[in-house]
Amino acid sequence: MSNSGELNLIINDHSNKYGDARRREYNWGIDFLRIVSMFMVVCLHLLGRGGVLDSASFLSGKYEVLWLIEIAAYCAVNCYALISGYVGIYGKYRYTNWILLWLRVLCYSVGITAVFRIFFSGTVGRYEWKCAFFPTSMEQYWYFTAYTGLFVLIPLLNVFIKHASRQQLKLTVILSVVLFSILPEIFRRDIFITKEGYSPIWMLVLYIIGGYIGKYQSWKKKSKRYLTCLYGVCILITWASKFIIEHHRFATAGDTNGTTFLVSYTSPTILMAGIALVILFSKMNIKEHLKKVIKIFAPVSFSVYLIHFHPLVKYYILQDHLKFILDYHVVTMLLAFFGIVLAVYFICSLIDLIREILFKKLKIKEKLINLEHKYLGNIWEKLERKG
Repeated sequence: MSNSGELNLIINDHSNKYGDARRREYNWGIDFLRIVSMFMVVCLHLLGRGGVLDSASFLSGKYEVLWLIEIAAYCAVNCYALISGYVGIYGKYRYTNWILLWLRVLCYSVGITAVFRIFFSGTVGRYEWKCAFFPTSMEQYWYFTAYTGLFVLIPLLNVFIKHASRQQLKLTVILSVVLFSILPEIFRRDIFITKEGYSPIWMLVLYIIGGYIGKYQSWKKKSKRYLTCLYGVCILITWASKFIIEHHRFATAGDTNGTTFLVSYTSPTILMAGIALVILFSKMNIKEHLKKVIKIFAPVSFSVYLIHFHPLVKYYILQDHLKFILDYHVVTMLLAFFGIVLAVYFICSLIDLIREILFKKLKIKEKLINLEHKYLGNIWEKLERKG
């Protein structure tokens, strides 16, 4: 791995380098996007679980501003999966990567449950312990469960992405977007059971798209201004559609139920916004002082999700506890909200830095790699050579 440590999405040992043998420079912009994306994920969770969106007066100014933030951050999860394909097609596939991640998940799943059992005994029963020790099977964290389904298929996907012609891969991407993104949005039905993005199927689609972008780098010819505008236009189209539909419904039928049109992970506009951000950040020239910050926070970014969105944390600490910011003036409200998001992000990051040090002291990664090499050897490298 490069000097930046374990920085691929949640496959910690994949290389974040341009895979072309002619270009081996480290892409710090992609790692920076991991940090930004996790910040956006925290925004989503605090707006939702914190009760802010549900408590804001329907169609009020604060309601519209908060939904604009929600929509602007919605592509964050897609960014993570796109990045995994972008850098993963040139990484070394190891089962160790998933086991290391699973150990991290188990650490927080069991650890946080134990803390609640000690300090809030009434919150933990037999079911909570079952979820804690079987986080994947019990879907303790939906993203990890969905990603596990994708992880099994990654070596086959990599062979296909690397050896397919550009025309073949482009056709696959186009058909995938039409079938899994555009058609479900048009017909407002989950035609292929993607659960609006909460499934391994959508992760697979994003991985292939990310792999296509990483392999050909064709969009890198677009300017940063173009990519920024593309992201902004996608967000405004999504927000405007929600605004127009809701105001029309309220004016004609007094309907106070919000619309989810275009507001989902599989939405074409949300997908395109994520793609724009991945390409935009991959083009960034990161200065040395910022690289030091990225080197510290990128490896622990996924754990921010594991800590603050543990089921017990979200139900007993986050649930509806941020509604108070709605009492403030809109500017003060936004300052308070982003201040809380930053605090959550940094506290969770600091906690995981301790876990990271402990894992390194115990040499867990090295021991697992040795075991895999001993019993499986280079099985996937052989498949790749045959491909």
